[in-house]
Amino acid sequence: MRVVDEELAQASGFKMCYAVLTKELAALGVELLVAARLMGLKASLRAEHRESMSDIITWLERQVPSMPPKTYRWVGEMEEIAQCFADLGMTPTMRLGAADMYQLVTDTPIGRETPENRNRSRDIDGMIAALVDAVTASSAEDS
Repeated sequence: MRVVDEELAQASGFKMCYAVLTKELAALGVELLVAARLMGLKASLRAEHRESMSDIITWLERQVPSMPPKTYRWVGEMEEIAQCFADLGMTPTMRLGAADMYQLVTDTPIGRETPENRNRSRDIDGMIAALVDAVTASSAEDS
């Protein structure tokens, strides 16, 4: 537990700012990995990540596989943080983009899993593959 300050709402603000980095980084990672796979760039992007930002890709590999059952909650959280940032005179756009990404995950079969019944053997590549399948199926239905 970390004591932030005695001023009211400091803990809430701290939690929001912390979540912006962790949850937006996860959303950004998922989004770019899905896009890379759809463009046939999975292997070359992975090699570049390993060479130039291995700490970040390692973090994503650890964090992302367990996130789908929680994304339904994170949509509202990112929208709330977006409003907070807008109230501070900053852009809410990035937070709303993360909310959109989490809604996309929520609307897929892996997003409907629960923490208790999720496929624990699914790694980041399996999760990205499942999302690519869902995005592709959704695009085909829209055509």
